[in-house]
Amino acid sequence: MLVADANIIMRLVVDDDPMQTYRVKALLHKLEQSRGQLALTQLVVAECVWVLESMKRPRQVIAELLEAVLSMDVFKVEEKERMERALQRYAEHRVDFVDAYLAGASEESGHTGVLSFDKDIGKLGVHWVRP
Repeated sequence: MLVADANIIMRLVVDDDPMQTYRVKALLHKLEQSRGQLALTQLVVAECVWVLESMKRPRQVIAELLEAVLSMDVFKVEEKERMERALQRYAEHRVDFVDAYLAGASEESGHTGVLSFDKDIGKLGVHWVRP
């Protein structure tokens, strides 16, 4: 199984290079037909968030675009449920994506909270400890 880079995901959600977009879609179609998959890591999803933010896309749009990618059967997404919840929190609470991810990691792993200087952690319903 191959691991997808962020530029592959960006071609799907931005379509800023028609030839590359075509090639990505053709490959994904081929994988779907053979029931193959591409691995999609948390870091790549985070990079996509950052790139879309730099393109001045609204948070809700970013979350919707990436949630659509996560829902594609052709991608085997690391920690899929956590990533989906992080995208929802990112859009709903207007927090950094990584903060939303850390809140989910804390909850799901049974940790006692998040140690951070970032006040946004307090918006996410987890125990926030400020050093």
